[in-house]
Amino acid sequence: MSKYTSVHPIIADWPCLDRTKSLFCIAILLLSGCVSQPRPPLLEDLEFAVSGKLAVRSGSQGQSMRFDWRQYADGYVIAVWGPLGQGRTLLTGNQAHMTVTRGAQVLAAGPQARVMQQQLGWSLPVMVLGSWIRGQPHPGLAVMDLLTSDAGDVEALQQAGWFVRFSQFVDHSTARAPGRIVATRDDRKITVLVRSFATR
Repeated sequence: MSKYTSVHPIIADWPCLDRTKSLFCIAILLLSGCVSQPRPPLLEDLEFAVSGKLAVRSGSQGQSMRFDWRQYADGYVIAVWGPLGQGRTLLTGNQAHMTVTRGAQVLAAGPQARVMQQQLGWSLPVMVLGSWIRGQPHPGLAVMDLLTSDAGDVEALQQAGWFVRFSQFVDHSTARAPGRIVATRDDRKITVLVRSFATR
């Protein structure tokens, strides 16, 4: 009880203890909560949803995991986990910033590549990978060696220092997308196997 002694005078003087002012205080608390809480992603802002398997290799080190990716108009929510759901980690953010959480614990927040490398031991080019998952070059970045099939599917390209191959295209209910994406850069390799894909 002693640790609360110093705050008792503040609580005693708080106007919300006066019943005539309680409704006013409740309104203030509700408004304060609305301001402090970030807006959750809206369903109508969803650009695509994809799930499957992800393998990341850097030199002789590699990891494989399951993933579930929700891309919104102003950011993303990506869940990754190991066998039997172990180590489920949530990556949320936008082009400039990422927050890494596991359960209720925030592990890190900051620039994407840095926080992913520090907390996970690997990193992904998240913003361009979001376009590649859809079988498209990322808009606004230079593209080299673009190769397309007779059906018009992008089969290979170079972008942002990565060489990317697309294969196993599937006609999903809302879009056509590659079932396998392999991106390599120096000694790094990212392999994405898509299980399900849907657009807004």
